[in-house]
Amino acid sequence: MTIKIQNAKIRSRLFLSYGYTAKENEVENKIKQDSDAPIHEDLERAFDNLIPHFIIITEESEVTEKLKRLITRPDNEDFILPEDIEKKYKVTGISISGSEDNQGVTISGYKNLNTGKSVSFDTPNQKFDDEDYEFSQELYDAVEHLKSEVLEYMDGKHGTRMVVGTLDFNDNEDGAFQLPSGVTVEVSMSKTETDDDIMDPDFEDLSDVINDEE
Repeated sequence: MTIKIQNAKIRSRLFLSYGYTAKENEVENKIKQDSDAPIHEDLERAFDNLIPHFIIITEESEVTEKLKRLITRPDNEDFILPEDIEKKYKVTGISISGSEDNQGVTISGYKNLNTGKSVSFDTPNQKFDDEDYEFSQELYDAVEHLKSEVLEYMDGKHGTRMVVGTLDFNDNEDGAFQLPSGVTVEVSMSKTETDDDIMDPDFEDLSDVINDEE
């Protein structure tokens, strides 16, 4: 079976929707999936790799040395977004269109505004063989890498799932409760109020009452 990723989109900042074609015995099926498995950090980073392209193609910025360095960095160099870019832009999806020899990609994302609001928008369809875009090859490589991460996601490469629910405490022979086997609970405590803060000032100390009655 031959699988080709056609689109992928992050949902709720944690999950993935994706579409692909599956071809077997000369029969091709188009399939769409919405998964509730958390995305792996490698997949999230693959989306982030497209942020510099997203900025340049939508003319949010001219080609700066900072953006150029992010796009053309060596393969053995970690991809680290500068804080000003990381806080302002996010890529959330791609959609691939066109024939094999004339393919392009539309990148979806959003920009955080100074007002605290955000605006979502897409790039125009950017052809991989467009000679007017100087980073066409790097764009193609970044999209191919993202597609490979989506395939690994389909194959079970997920992020850590957060389990929210109730715990059924077991009683031991001494009557004290114990956690179910294999369950660990981390407790974070913060001091917000002291006993004096929450004590009713008009409440009479019980020990004084007892002493008076004696």
